[in-house]
Amino acid sequence: MNSTQVRPGVEVLVRLRGGISAEVAQYARDKLAPVVEQLHGPVPQVQVKLTQDPHPSVVRPVRAEATVDVGGRPVRAQVTAATLTEAVDLLKDRLAARLSRLSDRRAGHGHRAGGRRVQGSRPVEERQIVRRKSFPLPPQSVADALEELEAMDFDFYLFKEESTGADCLLSHADPAGYRIERTGHANPPDIPDAVIESHTPAPELTLAQAVQRLEVAALPFVFFIDPATGRGSVLYHRHDGNYGVIRPGS
Repeated sequence: MNSTQVRPGVEVLVRLRGGISAEVAQYARDKLAPVVEQLHGPVPQVQVKLTQDPHPSVVRPVRAEATVDVGGRPVRAQVTAATLTEAVDLLKDRLAARLSRLSDRRAGHGHRAGGRRVQGSRPVEERQIVRRKSFPLPPQSVADALEELEAMDFDFYLFKEESTGADCLLSHADPAGYRIERTGHANPPDIPDAVIESHTPAPELTLAQAVQRLEVAALPFVFFIDPATGRGSVLYHRHDGNYGVIRPGS
């Protein structure tokens, strides 16, 4: 683990996984420090993680992640790339965009169970479910969930809608919009204009059926109702080409 001070009271921690050299860690600090230095208010810590996947079939084997504590609110950015320097450069740009967008929203200029949908190139027959996450879903409005989706740099975000009690999934939709899916029959009220509503509830699928749908339809993730619990769950492609599952906790 490496650390450096970018300004008084701000500590940048860099964690390396996969045989990455200390020179790359310094490169990351040099690139990200100017982004953090422009922030206003207390920023006690910046955490950076660089991971290199050794599997030869992964096209973009480098993953770079950064989390900045801005006034007690975590803001996250993450990218994948073919090389270490490319990953750091992309991370710098993405983090700067996230912080700018958060600042705009707090100034009135714009509008945590989530995940990334980066898909590796691992052969289908080698793919397995290697990550299972389960946690409570606190009730939220769609607007609050949208803010969490953006601040944490998620591609999708699972939450319990506060007025209907339905499990919902927010995700990005082109062009520059969002999509909401749900387990109940009624769409939540007060949906922001940029969010496209699904016309039907999520399908009820076993995990095996969800995997089949993910592969047959070439989807980055599938939102479905678990028949054993009646709750909404998400099956998604991980960066290494395997699968991950997110479920609501008790």
